[in-house]
Amino acid sequence: MSGYVLRRLLGMIPLLWAVATVTFFLMHAVPGGPFAADGERLQPETIAALEERYGLDAGVAEQYVRFLGGLATGDLGISFQQNRPVTDVVAERIGPTVQLGLYAFVFAVVVGGALGTVSAVKKDRWPDYAGVAFTTVAAGVPSFVLAVLLIVVFALELGWARVLGWNAFDPRAFVLPTVALGLFPAAFIARMTRAALIEALEQDYVRTARAKGLAERSVVLTHAVRNALIPVLTVAGPILAGLVTGSFIIEQIFEVPGIGRAFVRAVQTRDYGMIMGATLLYALVIALLNLVVDVLYGVVDPRTRVSAR
Repeated sequence: MSGYVLRRLLGMIPLLWAVATVTFFLMHAVPGGPFAADGERLQPETIAALEERYGLDAGVAEQYVRFLGGLATGDLGISFQQNRPVTDVVAERIGPTVQLGLYAFVFAVVVGGALGTVSAVKKDRWPDYAGVAFTTVAAGVPSFVLAVLLIVVFALELGWARVLGWNAFDPRAFVLPTVALGLFPAAFIARMTRAALIEALEQDYVRTARAKGLAERSVVLTHAVRNALIPVLTVAGPILAGLVTGSFIIEQIFEVPGIGRAFVRAVQTRDYGMIMGATLLYALVIALLNLVVDVLYGVVDPRTRVSAR
């Protein structure tokens, strides 16, 4: 297993290089530059001086080689808009994004797993119908629409929550963005859990466990749920990666000072360094979480473990 993990980690190097290369050249293919938006306020000679200061006066190929050299040493360059190293901006912004993403993921797993389990156990009965109806509605409501509804009802009308600002230890600040971000993944996980658990409950080993006189709760939790976790883990990894790397819309609506807002601002102002830093961060998180999911396969189902050879 250790050899497998090492090979996967080494395989991330060409992956990150490919992501960096594609992003770099696409970014530079767009007409204009990071100081083009200020063209009406800045004189051409001022723009030329700024481009020379940040090395943008060189050719794209030379800039690309310089970028790879810095990337090899962990230097992502300078954020033009903030005049700070990109690594400092990412380190400052990643905390709220990770907190919000983890809260939303826990909410999605708990709510989605519970709904899916109840629907599977109570198949074709009213709890199942209610669960399916709820997940259908939840999956069809965009997160930004849900966010606005939550703000109107729970913040403006009832006064139970604060709308702006982020505090990971204040429920009045983190509950609404957590629900707005996590409800759609919860509905997706509920559907996957229901389908996988229904299939597991129809297997021969479950019938054998029931024939031995085991309690239904033990049959479901000990035998069926563990085998139903494989397909759920498959979707849980990408879901966690998407949530942890931030939701641009939710962070904008609730004024969460995360990496998502910084990335949106970077795209709007063509802040090359910040765009590259955020993109590589997203790619790294997704690759690492996919590796974690693959390792967890072997924990949940020993048959999927990679041979030591």
